[in-house]
Amino acid sequence: SNDKYGVTWATADAPLVVTLLFDYACPHCQHVHSLLGAAIERYHGKLAFVLCPAPLNTQCNPYIPQQVAAFKDSCELARIGLAVWAAKREAFAGFDDWMFSGDAGQAWRPRTLEEARAIAVISGAEEQLLAGPERPVVLVGRRATSPLAPSVSPGLDRVGLMLAYTPLHHLVLDLVRRPLVMTSGNRS
Repeated sequence: SNDKYGVTWATADAPLVVTLLFDYACPHCQHVHSLLGAAIERYHGKLAFVLCPAPLNTQCNPYIPQQVAAFKDSCELARIGLAVWAAKREAFAGFDDWMFSGDAGQAWRPRTLEEARAIAVISGAEEQLLAGPERPVVLVGRRATSPLAPSVSPGLDRVGLMLAYTPLHHLVLDLVRRPLVMTSGNRS
């Protein structure tokens, strides 16, 4: 395929090639993406699409006049998509489909406090910290019925808890589908 201008969907030698600028966080782009396969099939392989990320975010796209909250993660999402394409091109189509699926659309939003409550007893003040813009690790009371292994913080009734907030956090959590135990690596 001709990767000079972007990721090619279908055969690069198709007589009709349409270049699509897209943003993974854009609902309109999500809808258009859902139609690509049917369009290629309808034109019996004579149509191809070249996908070019164009984040609707002022941080990485100088043609966007003002920042919009809905696109705050667009630059990072585009970087992740391009990293997948660069690392393993044959995996990109599946990744791209997932990014534009309804499931992935929800995955970019922070995980809920309800999921955190399965692990810990969370006070009102702790809830505000967990849901705040800083997203710190908060020391919370460990629930007796927590799914965490007994070897996590043995002998302690509190655990450090953080909600996922970056696209990378969400990608990893979608893959493992369970809480992750992380450490700073300190020997103290």
